[in-house]
Amino acid sequence: MPRRKIPEGRSTQSFVMLEKYLLFSPAWKSLSIAAKAAFPYLRARFMGSNNGRISMSVRELAAECAVDKNTASRVLRELQAKGFIKLARRGAYSPSHRHASEWILTMLPYNDELPTKDFMRWRKYNDYPVPFIQTDCMKRPDQASEFLGSPYGNSVPSLGTRAH
Repeated sequence: MPRRKIPEGRSTQSFVMLEKYLLFSPAWKSLSIAAKAAFPYLRARFMGSNNGRISMSVRELAAECAVDKNTASRVLRELQAKGFIKLARRGAYSPSHRHASEWILTMLPYNDELPTKDFMRWRKYNDYPVPFIQTDCMKRPDQASEFLGSPYGNSVPSLGTRAH
């Protein structure tokens, strides 16, 4: 049976490209295994011009990565803190109004501007600030540091501060 000829420059398979500068950056090396596994799923939703409108809810990410929704939430906060993604529009989950959060990948152009690549400026102990959003699994405020995965509790140090 003859193979179908593929037009030049076209591929029958799609893939997610992760550039070498990203893989060898200090921010990437500091990510948890769960965050490294989740990032390609976010990157795969980029279709050429939808940066800033990349839709991914915590529940969708949890299903894609086969993890608990609390782990997926922690992964999204970690990717934000290291500068790989920014929140463009916060999602909502209620019976009357449901929509997933929309994300900006900092490694890609957004609104006709060059990529910011915030993760390339990340330094150890200087995470980018991430707003704390209480999830339904937390019952007491003193439990927040468990879910943030940070010794700083509800606050994340800004770029200019250094934790000792």
